[in-house]
Amino acid sequence: MKQVVSVIAVVVLGILTGCASSKVAYRSKATLTPAPEAGQFDVAFVIEDIADPANPTVVSSPRLRLLKGKKGNMSVGDDNSSIVCTALVDDASGQPEARTIVSIKKNGKEIWSDTQTVAVSK
Repeated sequence: MKQVVSVIAVVVLGILTGCASSKVAYRSKATLTPAPEAGQFDVAFVIEDIADPANPTVVSSPRLRLLKGKKGNMSVGDDNSSIVCTALVDDASGQPEARTIVSIKKNGKEIWSDTQTVAVSK
């Protein structure tokens, strides 16, 4: 009986550990820099899978060049699984800033999203 309980405990622990390792965990960071042309800005994204915090993996690092006041987006993937990065650059606060949205879709469903507002880096 003691062995049966031990085997069940090991199986349950294995299932729980397997579930924990499949946890959805991402992090995104955006930076905004002036482009060489007047009124244009570069928005650089870095999207990382941080399911293993000790070993984050860069999933995508797209860049957009935008005119101030115009929205732009970039999609990597297809309708079923994709990463979509969207940004709008304006100076409503008195200095250039970008409002960004990053969303990740798998199997046709959004599994993660993040929004940020970043000021221009000099």
